[in-house]
Amino acid sequence: MSLIKTRVFQLLVAVVLMSSCKNNSAPAIVSSPTNQYRTGEVVWRELVTPDPKSAAAFYSALFGWSIEPVKESTKGYMLIRQGGAPIGGIIQMPASIKNAGGEWVCSLSVSDVDAIVKSAQSNGASTLVEPMDVSGRGRTAVIRDPQGAPFALIRSTSGDPEKGTASENAWLWSELWSNNVAGSLDFYTKALGAGVERRRDGDKEYTLLKAGNKEVAGVVKNPVDNVRSHWVNYVRVSDPAAMVDKAASLGARVILKPTASVRNGTLGVILDPTGAPVALQKWPLR
Repeated sequence: MSLIKTRVFQLLVAVVLMSSCKNNSAPAIVSSPTNQYRTGEVVWRELVTPDPKSAAAFYSALFGWSIEPVKESTKGYMLIRQGGAPIGGIIQMPASIKNAGGEWVCSLSVSDVDAIVKSAQSNGASTLVEPMDVSGRGRTAVIRDPQGAPFALIRSTSGDPEKGTASENAWLWSELWSNNVAGSLDFYTKALGAGVERRRDGDKEYTLLKAGNKEVAGVVKNPVDNVRSHWVNYVRVSDPAAMVDKAASLGARVILKPTASVRNGTLGVILDPTGAPVALQKWPLR
């Protein structure tokens, strides 16, 4: 897993998102207003990448996602749809940033972006992009948790996507790979008011972050040496081994091939051709 590069990503995120929001416009995260909110959950994901064209071709071929530029939005922004519904975006990394790979940035739904930013700051986080209103999208901000993992906050003007069972080739889950699990849990419980539940994942302990009774994300000890803490996003697939092979044929680097010793062969991890990690998970496990 040493292929995931160590990089000062907090500066990258700030530069990219501040640059991409200069026109103060971005597409909505839902096709039509829902006016409902899934507070505390990951409701949107954006890929920051040095090569959006290659990334779009890869994900279209691998998952069948529809990816197109949004003309009326920020220059260079590409909207991702799966089954006709928007599920994320792709943002061009400035050419001035050298030798940095791509990364998926999660957006957590919150009721008050400004209040959560202040709470995060008081609990050791740093603000990468100050709270701002983005036309068509809502109010957003980007912060870096005390362990170095960047993520976004959002209060959508049109509501959040409806929660449903993830379909094939759709987002399934988000997981924080932390270099300090105890520190991460302390931060997310205090700053965001998340609950915590501990379970067994085979012979290892697995920790869930919860919003009320809802399971919203996992937290595990970072399995990658010499890499800062970061969020990893999962896509539901029916055959992880076949999808890992397909991803490799499309230019991905295979980090973890499905093996019986890890979740009974239901999990694979890849780096897309631009360097962004993605997990491929069969669900349910049996």
